[in-house]
Amino acid sequence: MSNPLKGFTVNRDDIRFIGHDLQRPECILAERDGTLWSADARGGVVRIAPDGSQELIVQTGLAQVGGGSFEDRYVNTQGSLPNGLAFDAEGNFLIANFGTDRLEFMKRNGESHVMLDNIDGRPLGKANFVTRDSKGRLWLTVTTQTIPWTDHVKTRRARESSPTIFAARTSFVSTRRKSGSMWQRRRHAISPAFASPTVVN
Repeated sequence: MSNPLKGFTVNRDDIRFIGHDLQRPECILAERDGTLWSADARGGVVRIAPDGSQELIVQTGLAQVGGGSFEDRYVNTQGSLPNGLAFDAEGNFLIANFGTDRLEFMKRNGESHVMLDNIDGRPLGKANFVTRDSKGRLWLTVTTQTIPWTDHVKTRRARESSPTIFAARTSFVSTRRKSGSMWQRRRHAISPAFASPTVVN
């Protein structure tokens, strides 16, 4: 199969801005009709219609811990900071929340619940990006489980110990973690809502 990007070019005159007054638009999803959805640091997503109109949809039903100052919100990551977004099979949202350290589910009306917030009794860590494959399985990357997360950048060892988490439609989550030069895999049982995993083996 040939590379579809080979020879691809973009005319700079064709580039334009879409969206305004967004807060930390870390991830963008697009629908076939031209509708765009942007993660937003106000605790939800912004819908950008094909005509350019915007609507902020804030998550409801979740306990949030808000931060006040710029440093609290964006450095110490206090409060909801939706990072990675993905659609589920019905077009609802899967949210990797970098502020709450959780994988969250949100309907298009904002109604939300927690899917995953810990592994082996440890906080999940800095949920970074989530995606769904053709078999309906979820893949979630976690930047670090180091607390505070800013210490993660200080040592190489902290970076190497960060897990990549795979969640399937079945009631299990598998974790893959690097320890020294070896990768270790573990399997965890989780509830139907993908919450509170416990070790199986």
